[in-house]
Amino acid sequence: MNLELTHNIFRIALYLGTFLVAVGTIGVSIYSSKLDSEKATKIDKLLTGNKNLNSKIDKYQKDEELNKTKVLEVVAPKVNSILKYFEEQYSIMAIAAKMIELGDVANPSDEQIKEVLSKLNPKASSIMASVQEKRKLNWLEFMNQYNQRTILLIDEIYKIMPFLDTELISLLGELQNCYHFKEIQLVAHTDFVKNENLSFVPFTEYRNKINPIRKYYNENLEGFGINKPGMAIIPMIPEDYKEAEE
Repeated sequence: MNLELTHNIFRIALYLGTFLVAVGTIGVSIYSSKLDSEKATKIDKLLTGNKNLNSKIDKYQKDEELNKTKVLEVVAPKVNSILKYFEEQYSIMAIAAKMIELGDVANPSDEQIKEVLSKLNPKASSIMASVQEKRKLNWLEFMNQYNQRTILLIDEIYKIMPFLDTELISLLGELQNCYHFKEIQLVAHTDFVKNENLSFVPFTEYRNKINPIRKYYNENLEGFGINKPGMAIIPMIPEDYKEAEE
């Protein structure tokens, strides 16, 4: 092979190599451009998906907040009634014990409770009447009425338990199972109570269970369900009962 032929072969190889490099560069560029386009499309889809997900999350959070508000609007008046039941019965007993100055005490002290209970006879007639039996209830029956209605309210609240705060569930459970409720229910309709006054009643325990609920209500529930007033037990004394007592 002469020198000129060898030179031509190298030149052709060089041209061919250059051509292949050029083709490869163009191909890589085209492929890279395609990859960039696909990548951009995927990123757009991802961003769109994230926007949709964020939108769903926002809607879920708003729905959760709305549901929570609705639950609180139902629960708040019932819890308020539970608090009022305690305050109302203590107020009535204080007034009946001729201790009117204690009639508006929401959180009576141990001494104030002891004073009021010491002046009331368990079997004496209260100011609450039984329509069915056409008679006045004694003070043990009077307290039992409030206790049982409190328990009913707690049971009503428990029906929406999955939506309730665990702290509230615990506080209501402690009240529902308190010794005061159990003892009053046990002795309210019996004749074996011979005590001359109500000093034996564990009303201070009742107050101790109510106070944390009042604190919870003030911190978490006050303001909800304000158009739904809490229930109260209004002592009903028909005129013929009053005349019979006189």
